[in-house]
Parts: sequence; C-alpha cells; structure tokens
Amino acid sequence: MIYRRVLGAAIILAMLGSRAGVATDQINPSAKIELAEGITSLKLFAMGLDKQHQARKISDLSLKQNLYKEARFYYELASVFGQLGSQYRLGTMYVQGEGVEQSYAEAQRWYQKAANEEYPPAQYALGEMHYNGYGLTQSYKEALKWYTRAAEQGHVEARFNLAKLHAQGKGVEKSDNIAAKWYQKAAEQGNAQAQFYLGIMFASGQGIEHSYEKAKIWFQKAAEQGAKEAQYNLGIMFASGQGVEPSYEKAKAWFQKAAEQGVT
Repeated sequence: MIYRRVLGAAIILAMLGSRAGVATDQINPSAKIELAEGITSLKLFAMGLDKQHQARKISDLSLKQNLYKEARFYYELASVFGQLGSQYRLGTMYVQGEGVEQSYAEAQRWYQKAANEEYPPAQYALGEMHYNGYGLTQSYKEALKWYTRAAEQGHVEARFNLAKLHAQGKGVEKSDNIAAKWYQKAAEQGNAQAQFYLGIMFASGQGIEHSYEKAKIWFQKAAEQGAKEAQYNLGIMFASGQGVEPSYEKAKAWFQKAAEQGVT
C-alpha cells in the first residue's frame, strides 16, 4: 500500500534525523526495503504523478470506516497536490466537525480553494454557506453566484436552488422564466423537488406554457420518488380529470400515499 510506504519512509527518516550518527547500514534489511519503497513513493508524490488520487482513495475508505483523523491526514496530503475532491471533503469535515474542531472559517477556506478551480460540489457548498450565513455574512447574491457556477457545470442541487432564487427574487430580479428553465434542468436529472415545482409551473402556466398534461407527467415522476406534495396533487388531478382521465380509484390511491406521509 502506497500510504504505508510513505509513512514508513517518513518514520525512518525522522529516526535518522534525530540520530545523525546512525548510518543506513545499521537499519535492518526489511526496514531498508520499506525506506527505499517509501522514498520512491514520496518522490512520485513530489513529481505529482497522479498519486494524490491514491491519497484521496485512502481518505475515502478511512472516512467510510469513521477513521476521521486518518482521513483528514490523507485528504490534506492530497490537497497539497491540488486534489480538488480532497479539498472539498476537508471543507465538509470542518463543517461537520468530523475528526477536527468544527470551524466554518476552515470549511470556507477549503471549499474556496476547490471552488476557485471550478469544482462544482465545492461551489455548491459555498453557495449553501452564503445562503444560510454559516460562518459569514448571509448573502443571497453571493449564494446566487456560486450556485450559478455549479449549476452551469450540471450540479443538480445547485440547479434546483438557483431556480428557487430566481422564482423568489432573492439576490436577483424575480424571473419565472429563468426559474422554470433551471427547474426543468434539475427535474430532467431526477431531482424530485424540481419535478414537483416544474409540475406546479406547468399547471399554472407560470413562466412556462400552461399544460395539465405536462404537469401530470412531472407530478408523477416526483410522486413515484415519494414526494408527498406531488402525490397529493396527482390525487387532485385524477379526481378532477385535469390532464388525465378521471379516476377516483387512482385519486384515492395517491391521496392514501400522501396521507401516509402526513398530508391531510
């Protein structure tokens, strides 16, 4: 394993550094091999030959095993070489206080590094921090900026949040047309809430063509993913025959699903 070699080399080199009079021929054979392999690995890291991805993989595995301190070490190692995913994950560890003291300032620092290099998850995370005012001054305008950068690269949650900002006129002039565009993009990627809101817009003709048929399609997609509001709206459509053939049986079934999730 690459990380064992790196650690082995670091430990042995540290020992040698603290005992300047010790020659390498005094190291046992197995330690010599570990040292040689470790130094080679360290050189490869220094040369930047994609080894940061291996450090990130080690971190991901450590994180899954709840070994937060170990995960942090390797994320930081990979981050030194510009591994954007590791920088993002470090930011998340600081937000959640996993293996580190919780710090929004440190989270922002790591998110910012990756976001500046156009890493969508970090851009979305920065948008969330600005939107909610986590560790900094709340700003819909800044949230809009980072959601937009992430959304333009296909980040589905950023697309949904961007649609909401345009729909509500937060940080930007209110625009149902632009909101509908971003809801549609997120909906096509399978976001249930975006599918529900897109259904609402088709049903009302708000920012988009009026179409009960299309509203039904999007309500159905969201409902099948468990969106309770969409399940309720489908019940109404089947009960009233809006965009569908009236069916009290189907209406009852969808109302029942919504009721089971607390919709009354």
